[in-house]
Amino acid sequence: MAMFSGSDKKAVWCAPETCFFATRTKAPSMEPSAGDVQVAAAWNLRYLACVCLTLATFWTYDYISLLHEEWSFLLQSRWTKLKALYIVARYIPFFFIATDLYMIFTPNENPDKCRMLINIYSCFGVISLTCSECFFVLRTYALWNKNRNLLVTMMFALFLRLALSQAL
Repeated sequence: MAMFSGSDKKAVWCAPETCFFATRTKAPSMEPSAGDVQVAAAWNLRYLACVCLTLATFWTYDYISLLHEEWSFLLQSRWTKLKALYIVARYIPFFFIATDLYMIFTPNENPDKCRMLINIYSCFGVISLTCSECFFVLRTYALWNKNRNLLVTMMFALFLRLALSQAL
């Protein structure tokens, strides 16, 4: 990944939180200039990108090494809503991480495209989090011998949290 190429004065990376603009400085000085700070931030972003890529590599290796066992189990069991929820929860993070890596490693000078990528990234994150929370509730409900009081309490807490997050 080249941070600056040829006569380009500006490079842009989409980050999950914001679009990041880094400018090239001409000559070093004793006092750090705004350009120096931006270049340092760009290097920190590059370090973050390498860490994200490393984590994605290990995560993908884990998925690939267990894929045969997982699919043989999934294909032998009957298809239910819970199985569909499991498949969505298990494989949406691939799209989430792919979008994240695309935003990190692809320079993008179009703020609208950057915003669109951030929205897609956020949607994948919300879907992944929602599926994980559903599994948490269902697992807890099953471990407590299908206690209706516990289920009502967890659902109330979930909807209360959603209502409060929408109000803020």
